[in-house]
Amino acid sequence: MSNQKKILIVDDNLDYAESIKTIVESGPYSADVATSSKQAVDKLEQEIPDLIILDVLLQKGAEGIILSRKFKKNPKLKQVPIIMLTSMTKQTGFKFISEDPRHPHFLPVEEFVEKPVAPKDLLAKIETLLSTKEAS
Repeated sequence: MSNQKKILIVDDNLDYAESIKTIVESGPYSADVATSSKQAVDKLEQEIPDLIILDVLLQKGAEGIILSRKFKKNPKLKQVPIIMLTSMTKQTGFKFISEDPRHPHFLPVEEFVEKPVAPKDLLAKIETLLSTKEAS
């Protein structure tokens, strides 16, 4: 049995999800991809990952926010760190969120990151969150 930490990547853009998977697997992690909310929930019923990377915008708008709330209310998932990714600024040219948007009820995630994220920055965030999780 491997001690490799498992990460679930949830993004409806398969190409982007696969690129994030490549970055994640360049570190000491294994990764799986879900391209829809339903697929993510199905995968989480089979296996609880050590960390989730979740896109804000999924099929029906800001579904990633709804999923993050759902995950944090689930006793099996509430301790799983979430890194939320967004490309809203890149897509629109406007920075909608000028301050840290994390909130325990509205946006219960450990990290909020604008796309594109540099591979070394993403790996550093993953390492920090997993180290913090292990220490608690």
